[in-house]
Amino acid sequence: MTVCDGERYLEEQLQSIAGQTRAPTRLLVHDDASSDASAEILGRFAANAPFPVWVFSADVRIGSARSFERVLAACSADIVLLSDHDDRWSPNRLSRIVEQFATGDRPSLVYSDGRLIDAVGQPTGATIWEVFAAPDVGTIDDPDLILRTLVAPFVPGCTIAISRALLAAALPFPRGLSLGAVGLEHDGWLVGLGWAQGAVVALPEPLIDYRIHEDQQVGLPARRTIRSHVVRPGGPGRHRRSELARRAAAATLLREGLDRYAPTSRSRRCADDLDALIAHLDARRQLPRSPVARTGVVRDMWRTGSYKRFSSGHRSVAVDLLALRPSRTGRRTYGR
Repeated sequence: MTVCDGERYLEEQLQSIAGQTRAPTRLLVHDDASSDASAEILGRFAANAPFPVWVFSADVRIGSARSFERVLAACSADIVLLSDHDDRWSPNRLSRIVEQFATGDRPSLVYSDGRLIDAVGQPTGATIWEVFAAPDVGTIDDPDLILRTLVAPFVPGCTIAISRALLAAALPFPRGLSLGAVGLEHDGWLVGLGWAQGAVVALPEPLIDYRIHEDQQVGLPARRTIRSHVVRPGGPGRHRRSELARRAAAATLLREGLDRYAPTSRSRRCADDLDALIAHLDARRQLPRSPVARTGVVRDMWRTGSYKRFSSGHRSVAVDLLALRPSRTGRRTYGR
């Protein structure tokens, strides 16, 4: 778990972990220089918890990705579950995750659905999978889905659990990992490398309550929305050149991360997919300014199927064809 000024919801989350039907071996927490009562809450909980609680404290705030990197580096278990400080676990989350890792699928990563709750803990009537438009449930062994973690992310880090092998491959995190800089945080990094390594299992049960509130770093709308308008930078409807650059940077980070694995048919296919994605994004960023030339390039890219596979299909085609618009001064300017 990572914590940053979490006093409002932290106690409720800690109690939900303590109330698991299968107790955790230990809880590791990184407190990212909280300025509220988070440290005191953690201290009280650690003194009374029925399992060991290790708290790492930062004197200077280092951000979400680095906080998770630090606490994950201290993990030695075969299965590691990630947690935010403001959600709430279902009592059987840990037991269901452990059961899944014990199957013959030998997953590298397991994630689940979750209920959306409001700031006071009341259900909103929606789930994470509904809002993120997650794919069908079951064992997901198609490496092509690594692309969707960049085009439209659908696996929040607070729902995932990872194997020891994946943890070893994922650390240390790349220095450029940042939601603001490249549109890729620790969860996208873990999910992307997870698909390259082995089976990823999606559990349909809502094993957490995902809280929607005004202070969260990356959030979801509290009600069902049009699925294409999902939250994070780089999603559909946000295809400006800066967003394309962030997505290309994220894909490049994941592509470099695959070099940590011994080559397999699966990792090679993921690498090829990422190379194709990077080429597609670069081509979109470098479209000709001439409307005629631009139309020809877009048409050729459409015929190859790259818009459908790597972007948002007709929506992205329309964005690219309309990107040059006459301004009031008569000059052409880039739009969205």
